[in-house]
Amino acid sequence: MKLKKILLLLFLILSVFSCGKKENSDTSASKEKEVKKEKAVKTEDESKKEETVEEQIIKMVNIWNDASSNADFDTLEKILGNKIEYYQSSVTKDYYISDQKKFFAKNPVYGQKIKGDITVTQISNKQAKAEFIKEVTTKKGTKDYPSYLIFANVNGEWKLILESDLISDKNIENKQKQANENPNKSKYKYDEPVTIVGTFGIKKFETENGSARPYIITLNTPITVVANGENDFDETETNQNLIQLALSEEQLKYLKSKNAFGKRIQVTGTFFHSHTGHHFTPVLMTVSEVKILN
Repeated sequence: MKLKKILLLLFLILSVFSCGKKENSDTSASKEKEVKKEKAVKTEDESKKEETVEEQIIKMVNIWNDASSNADFDTLEKILGNKIEYYQSSVTKDYYISDQKKFFAKNPVYGQKIKGDITVTQISNKQAKAEFIKEVTTKKGTKDYPSYLIFANVNGEWKLILESDLISDKNIENKQKQANENPNKSKYKYDEPVTIVGTFGIKKFETENGSARPYIITLNTPITVVANGENDFDETETNQNLIQLALSEEQLKYLKSKNAFGKRIQVTGTFFHSHTGHHFTPVLMTVSEVKILN
């Protein structure tokens, strides 16, 4: 009887010891898994932290370049910001993608690659600029474009917010300069509201009865004014760069008070053809509004 009690007691002790050992083993294994998981997360975080802004931007440039070269519109859409300064025009993401699709439809032979190094300049904590040479190949040949992109960090992801190149910038600048210097169209019609820009002044004309000095506007480049058949006096006149102005007393007073002679002015009105002895240029303008530009 005593022996049975002793054996039973030993059995109970061994059972408790075995359960405790198993529990400790399970707890240790669980802790080991948690430690490994924490280390993996820590390693991933450290890897992200170790990647510099420069390296991140260079990756983005290469992603953009591959997508732009291969007409990968899905990838382009993913890396674009909602608004993009696209060759000096503010456009939406949808417009950017639409314009790229049109471009590839018109230019089936196209390829581009980054030539040389990519220079990254951090503009702020949220923006960085990448500069590089883009080598473009079309059916016309190969040409290098000094290009630049700007990326913005949006909710932890870099998004493209500006794209251009120095050659396009120069062409846009020249077109704008030309438009400022010569804002007039080449062809107009009589009796239609128009606006032209030129230099205000007085010109002397000799007549049978002596001389006259009407107020005129001199245009940088000649224009053509086309007859529309509604007026018997109208005739199509080409190569016109001197337009006599029919000004009101108030308009003339304004121009004189501002010493507008020799200055660029903008006039709005309607053209009419000369038909009396007081008309000294083939085409004249009845002025409804005048503005001094400089």
